[in-house]
Amino acid sequence: MLSFPSNQLKDVYQVSKGFLLEHCIETAALDARLLIQEACGLTKEDFILQSEKELLSGDIDNLSLKLQERASGRPVSKILGRKEFYGCEFFVNEDVLDPRPETEHLIERVLEITDKDQSFTFVDLGTGSGCIAITIASERPNARGVAIDISSKALAVAQENAHKFGITEDRLSFREGSWCEPVTGKYDFILSNPPYIESDMIENLSKDVQNHDPILALDGGELGINPYIEILDHGFSHLNPHGRMVFEIGKGQEKRIARLVEERHATLEALLPDLAGILRIVDISNGDK
Repeated sequence: MLSFPSNQLKDVYQVSKGFLLEHCIETAALDARLLIQEACGLTKEDFILQSEKELLSGDIDNLSLKLQERASGRPVSKILGRKEFYGCEFFVNEDVLDPRPETEHLIERVLEITDKDQSFTFVDLGTGSGCIAITIASERPNARGVAIDISSKALAVAQENAHKFGITEDRLSFREGSWCEPVTGKYDFILSNPPYIESDMIENLSKDVQNHDPILALDGGELGINPYIEILDHGFSHLNPHGRMVFEIGKGQEKRIARLVEERHATLEALLPDLAGILRIVDISNGDK
């Protein structure tokens, strides 16, 4: 257990932050605050306004365990069991990739090219936590979708999140399988944030990611584009006329993806950057198909 000079919040925070810094945690200040709030049942406002609050010894013991977990490399999201995405907190565990801010740009693209009350159908391939499918269903109440993942454990997480946000089975159903394999019928949108890390680059990822995100959700093959090839080869037969595919892509992959689209005589409608200026979202139509 860690040693604290007192049970006052401000002292507990300083020791917690220092402990994480000693273990080379770059986000030590934020992580310490989040773990204290979780262990001690505090809101962000409590944390800011009650710096001299006396914390319970049992809560501090609980905090010490969480700090040890974080120092060992386990992400805060996995310790807390939740991750924020598009203003909502999604349940996460080691069976799914953490929702990331970059993926919010995919949501924004779909919302940009649809109307609030529009009825449309969509498929979310490799749904993971379900953050894409559930957010689209939440933001577009007349949309109906199917969320697909090869991992039954990931689907269980996605279904738990759908239940949390009140998205019923008649609006969003779940199927187990690889990419387009379980897809039947035609849809207006095919959406995906597939694995796009090159296989030999996995070992260069942070230990937080390597050890606590499923490799299935990271490894995109030798060039990082295997899932895109699979989806583009089989997806157009499941796309309605004037339908769209909207994907997240990895840094520097835009030329390879554009070539794949051109080879399949489809149309690249848009290539959009994230907040860092990295081209991150592709919007593809089926052209004359």
